[in-house]
Amino acid sequence: MTNPEKTFPFSSLLVASFFPAVLLLLVCLVTYLPTIFNGFKLDDFTYLNPDMHQRATSFWGLFTESTNQHYNPLNIFFNDLFFPWWGKNVVPFHLLNLSLFYINVLLLYRTCFLITSRKFTALLAAILFCVHPINAEIVNQVVFNTVLIAAALVQLSFLAFDRYLQTHAKRYYLLSLIYAAVSFLTLETSWLLPAYLLMWAMRDRSFKQSLRLTLPFWAMTIFLLVIWYQLSQGNTVTGGFVQKFAYLNLSFLTLAGSWAYLFFWYLQKLFIPVDHIWIYAVSPLTVSEAVKYLALTAAAASAVIFFRKTFFHRPILTAALWFFSGFVF
Repeated sequence: MTNPEKTFPFSSLLVASFFPAVLLLLVCLVTYLPTIFNGFKLDDFTYLNPDMHQRATSFWGLFTESTNQHYNPLNIFFNDLFFPWWGKNVVPFHLLNLSLFYINVLLLYRTCFLITSRKFTALLAAILFCVHPINAEIVNQVVFNTVLIAAALVQLSFLAFDRYLQTHAKRYYLLSLIYAAVSFLTLETSWLLPAYLLMWAMRDRSFKQSLRLTLPFWAMTIFLLVIWYQLSQGNTVTGGFVQKFAYLNLSFLTLAGSWAYLFFWYLQKLFIPVDHIWIYAVSPLTVSEAVKYLALTAAAASAVIFFRKTFFHRPILTAALWFFSGFVF
């Protein structure tokens, strides 16, 4: 029988209980309220200056045109919506970001509790996340409201997916898909969500069953990846298939191999943090090197799948795996 304390009533996703909600609100306000009068920063000015910001020709153009190597149409849409409202008045932007950040903190508390089954651990993780200096940039740079929107949607999708696993009610699965789709169109980092859903489903299901459950999420990611490839270098989605990928001479094989190489490089630096930098540049790999690192990735994934009963049924190990995968990606 399902433990209601672990699955949560879906109608109260944003409020785990009165005490954590109030405590986390106070921590957010103490940490970030003094910054609401800070000025605009960096990329904020591209939206303040029409000459610097190249808007899409139409709403449909958001999804079919690109001026750079990114594909995040709703990211542009949200900021095109917010900036005409408030113009150069920075306070509403900061209040919006602070509100979105608080929602993310509450959702993180729920997500951590779901993973660890420990309220104190979940609350401590949410507090540390709230006060961590790395989040200062996200809260203070107003164009990062889209990062906070996408992060909240990813967590809502995960929680809805878990609710579906517990109840088998299709409406939760549909909600999870909707949240995921909107987050995918807002921020490309959200495309990692299917991997986390697969990981979560495998706790008490086979890899084949879990893959079947998450297949629509993977399909959306692959579809958007193809569009992203097509739109790189500013082409339209109906234009000729570009030969260069994100300004580099990369095939899908060498691109995937480069990602695999970076995965193992960052994983190594977690344990041996010598000459560690946050953004590590790597030259495109050769085909043979790409195959080698993809084979290592496949071997590591196979080992995790083989030992899943030991690995996934222990909350601490599950949380550790999520940390490692989130950090290296």
